[in-house]
Amino acid sequence: MDARLAAELGTALRSPVVVSRPLSGGDINDAFEVKLDDGRRLFVKTNVRASGEMFPTEAQGLAWLGEARALRVPEVVAVSSGYGGTVPFLALEMIATGAPARDFDERLGQGLAALHRFGAPSFGLDHDNFVGRLPQANSPLEPWAEFYRARRLGPQLKQAADAGLASPRMRRGFERLFATLEDLVGPPEPPSRLHGDLWGGNLLCDDKGAPSTAATARSISR
Repeated sequence: MDARLAAELGTALRSPVVVSRPLSGGDINDAFEVKLDDGRRLFVKTNVRASGEMFPTEAQGLAWLGEARALRVPEVVAVSSGYGGTVPFLALEMIATGAPARDFDERLGQGLAALHRFGAPSFGLDHDNFVGRLPQANSPLEPWAEFYRARRLGPQLKQAADAGLASPRMRRGFERLFATLEDLVGPPEPPSRLHGDLWGGNLLCDDKGAPSTAATARSISR
């Protein structure tokens, strides 16, 4: 771990970093397991090229998911935007891992269902965030099909087109999709609270064999 990051962590956490080791799993940020002088073990990720809003909005998303009390969500211990010449980072509780309980998959399904049922005020969030490295707009919009088109699919298509990565055939395909999207998404449903990046690397099994999420919310959607 970079000495500057270790020093800033020690200041923010009020205890010096005594040991750190790199962790793998993601492809955007550098990640570490950190032991502090006071005995705490934390998960820390950092990215010197991160937008100043990336880690703070991720911290907001974790807190937002945790409100549902449906699945274990790591506690945010400290966060730095990187503004003012500081190092951007997000420090979370380090969840000890273990072998999955026999009903792990069932508990995961039930937890996700409870998270979805917890609901949300609208399709959208009260702040924008990121999908990977890319900014993601979350201004509320009704109905769901329009939110999905205007806040998710449309912006990604535009970025691809602007970068010369969207062929005319691809753009025509999206035009046909957008014309029928309302029918394709099915009958109206209330907004649900979703974990927007629940791939294998963001799903943990804690030391009690229970499922835990390990990353933030990306959107409120159905």
